[in-house]
Amino acid sequence: NMSCVGQAHPEFSRLNAFLAATCGVKVEMQPIRARAISYGALVQRLGFSGVEVLLIDAEGYDCKILQSMIDHCSLPGNQQAWPELIQFETMGHSNWMGNGSERDLENEMCSTLEKHGYMVVCNGKDTQLIRLSVLEREPRLQRWVDTFWCHRCKERSHAGMP
Repeated sequence: NMSCVGQAHPEFSRLNAFLAATCGVKVEMQPIRARAISYGALVQRLGFSGVEVLLIDAEGYDCKILQSMIDHCSLPGNQQAWPELIQFETMGHSNWMGNGSERDLENEMCSTLEKHGYMVVCNGKDTQLIRLSVLEREPRLQRWVDTFWCHRCKERSHAGMP
């Protein structure tokens, strides 16, 4: 996966040279421009009120997308719009994507989502969060969460999760 936003991936030139030298293949890259819209504008444009699963891998823009989702779902009348499950990439891209600080935006986003009723289920290269109100009423999601174990207390199941 060599996707990147705003510039060529930092490894693109080196890997392209490797492919040319070892395989005789030169990869051409064509930049494209895409218009960015808010989560609320996407909801309005496509006419949906919410999603069960929100999966984001946006090469450093994950936290901005999640903040846009929070802004939309926090508006009066949009409480039904909160996703049941969220997964986003937490490999540090949002942290170094031009924010000009040492802040850990990805962990801050996890904390923000927890304040909005989510629980971190798994945290690694990707982080999964579940909406607690959904977990309380959905046996299928309780069974899924019960397959994880807490790294802090070593307990299995959502009862042991922080």
